Amino acid sequence: MKTRQGFVSNSSSSSFMIMGKWVDGEIPDIEELENKGLQYYEDNESGPCVGVDFGIKDDETWGQYKERIAKVLTDAGVPSKPEDMRICYGEYHD
Repeated sequence: MKTRQGFVSNSSSSSFMIMGKWVDGEIPDIEELENKGLQYYEDNESGPCVGVDFGIKDDETWGQYKERIAKVLTDAGVPSKPEDMRICYGEYHD
């Protein structure tokens, strides 16, 4: 029996996860956020989310990870607290 090893190359969508926060009120300048290394995703049900690519370090607790990402967002001009952090996920379609 043959086993597929690799990625599907003809998929018309890609999914993603970012660690960040849902943004209430005024939508931030997306280009400015991207220039600061942040990701932006807006979904019709939950609204806009600003964050970074999901990636917890091997020696990091969940609480430490949330603190680190909150600091990254705050330093980039998006005031955040660890308790604001959420996993935002979705997919893009071609």
